[in-house]
Amino acid sequence: MGNMLITRMMKRGARGVVTDGAFRDGTDLAAMDFPIWCAGITATTRLSFHHVADLQVPIGCAGVAVYPGDIVHGDDDNITIVPSHLAAELADDCEAQDDLEAYLAKRVRVGETLWGLYPPSDATRAQYRAWVESGRPAITASVAQAA
Repeated sequence: MGNMLITRMMKRGARGVVTDGAFRDGTDLAAMDFPIWCAGITATTRLSFHHVADLQVPIGCAGVAVYPGDIVHGDDDNITIVPSHLAAELADDCEAQDDLEAYLAKRVRVGETLWGLYPPSDATRAQYRAWVESGRPAITASVAQAA
């Protein structure tokens, strides 16, 4: 698909498009305010080959099973498929992991080495919990070295 079909999908309420195939009109699609992920860009689309065969059925995309109702999360790095029955639990786990990694990144930015810090050891996790409990104070080089 290319610019025309993606634009029509946007107007019909689509929130993004993922394929392990290729899109046309790569420059136009990159300029659109609409998330797309694909394996590549091609100059042509064969309408006799590329067509909707079915909707709301399980598929395989890039070797991953995707079922109707699954949550699709995409960012600038990649796509993750989350089974719908795990979505709430994984959202909580991911938010906690993001917070821990943001804390670790602050320590690295002030000069700490990765050794013993990342991946976080039990001691590092304890330091993180203490930091959270103390109100998340600013991390400076002296705070980082004291940890």
